[in-house]
Amino acid sequence: MNGVNVILQGRFDFFSKGRSTFNICLTPNGLECYKPGKPKETLVYGLSDILGCHRLLQKGNTEFSSLAIYCYPKVKKSSGKTIRKRECLLLRLNRCSPEENQLIAEKWRLALSLLLNGVSIYDEHDILPELTPPKKNYLVLINPVSGQGKSMQLFSEWVAPMMAEADVTYSVITTEYQDHALKYIAEAELSQWHGIVVCGGDGLVYEILNGIMSRPDWEKAIKVPVSVIPTGTGNGLAASILQTRDEMITQERLVLSSTYVALKGQAHALDLFTVQTRNASSYAFLGYSFGMIPAIDIGSEKYRKIGQTRIMLGTLSQLMKLKTYKIRLSYLLASEAEVAVAMSKLPHKQSVQSLDSTGENRVGSGVNQARLRHSDSFKHRMSHAESYSGADGCSLHSDSSYEDKHRFSLTDFIDESIMEEMTSDMLHMDIHKHDIKNTERLGPLHENGDINHKLNTAPPSTATSFTTLENQLQPDCDLLVPLSHPVPTNWVVAELEVVTILVCNVSHVASTLCATPLISLDDGLLRLMVMKAPMSRAGVIKSFTAFQDGTSESNNSVEKHWVKAFRVEPLETSGMSTADGELLEKGPVQGQVLPSIAQIIA
Repeated sequence: MNGVNVILQGRFDFFSKGRSTFNICLTPNGLECYKPGKPKETLVYGLSDILGCHRLLQKGNTEFSSLAIYCYPKVKKSSGKTIRKRECLLLRLNRCSPEENQLIAEKWRLALSLLLNGVSIYDEHDILPELTPPKKNYLVLINPVSGQGKSMQLFSEWVAPMMAEADVTYSVITTEYQDHALKYIAEAELSQWHGIVVCGGDGLVYEILNGIMSRPDWEKAIKVPVSVIPTGTGNGLAASILQTRDEMITQERLVLSSTYVALKGQAHALDLFTVQTRNASSYAFLGYSFGMIPAIDIGSEKYRKIGQTRIMLGTLSQLMKLKTYKIRLSYLLASEAEVAVAMSKLPHKQSVQSLDSTGENRVGSGVNQARLRHSDSFKHRMSHAESYSGADGCSLHSDSSYEDKHRFSLTDFIDESIMEEMTSDMLHMDIHKHDIKNTERLGPLHENGDINHKLNTAPPSTATSFTTLENQLQPDCDLLVPLSHPVPTNWVVAELEVVTILVCNVSHVASTLCATPLISLDDGLLRLMVMKAPMSRAGVIKSFTAFQDGTSESNNSVEKHWVKAFRVEPLETSGMSTADGELLEKGPVQGQVLPSIAQIIA
């Protein structure tokens, strides 16, 4: 790391099944650690891998502090997959006076906190408390019945501990009936939050975005960034975000990876598209589908409790029937220049990722971030460590025995004899007690400990997520004409018989379905995909398999177009339509992309 400024450096004790000593150097890029006597073997933790840092008090002697640094580096498993895995670097400062100990511990904590919050510091003199930005404050909306009904459990076990590690505050709202989130967001004062965290499925995201778009101040409100913690069945938006970040999409790490992105990512533009039927209008972010795909989704809804398996059962049922549908399909093609711009927004060397039925990656990224490297210059920089810190020792822990069921207890990382020497609320990560004490905006607790904030006691509403066209305050949809009018003359129009139609706004329509890897979050285009009849059952299976592993772009059985607007008009009464999995009224449907209108954390 020649030429990189050293902000702080020191030698500390670390605890993990015993105690050892490491040297640590903090630079604007992160942490670099090596064990004395082995200066060429260096562990590097970039800022992009560090979530937060806390100062802990030692049990029995509260005058002395230690540091807990929470890291989530990418590690390569024996199977070849690369995943994020939690590591806690527990550093203890105990070989100096109490005054020096507190000063050093707080200086390291403050320096790392400033760097993690985007404050540029280059040496010890830049570490100033007045540079600390206000804590981020989030609105968390949880759908407790989303997916398999484990949203509250997943929030308590995964999300809340990581938010505590990142030292953010939040309010928790649990929805009680359909459109509850839509109504709350439509009236809430959104300026008090840095962002909205959605803990549920794509349906909850759909409610929130439509709630925002129904507001008189929608142009301002839609800029509040939304992040997604996937606890639903489909989880298409979360998978699409992870795809753009080249994060591994594995079922057991989907929540962890998405939470990490939510807390570490930056606001990123997201295209939406308007969906219009004869009587209503709404906004969608995933895609529109007609025919077999919505029949599978809606038809298997009653099996939601069994998770992704319901999609397989629904697919088998529809394959036995194999219905086809006569429609009039109209669309406005994108220009070659617009397609070229869209392709330029794709991440370089982006790999296709989606989950198969076992939750494993079909095609992984193969990214391996090597953290062990050699550094001849580090020994020289550390030779003066004691002159600053007045302490010998640094604690470093590599979490090789980390298990999911005990992922957020620091007691998993510290030897029992050493554990007796230290105490802190953070050591046990009792998340409910910790959150009540440190989060101003939390509501009361249920008896079972689940955090909840009741919105009201109104009964479930029969209102739909759509608003009438007459009352909708919406962006200018200049490409669309009323459904009762013919489409403009520059549109392509065809009457055909189809098995299904899919219009994609993002890469994944579900975590198991990468419909197209060629679309990005803000490319300003929609990908129209048509499975024409006649098609054999084997052909349908082949096409659906291509949707699953992201190879549909090379599947000639699926017709594909880049479009900016579309219209689907059934020529017979049968056939379902959905937008983001939400059932639409029967009849003609049209839509238009709204480029970069929303903000997502990605």
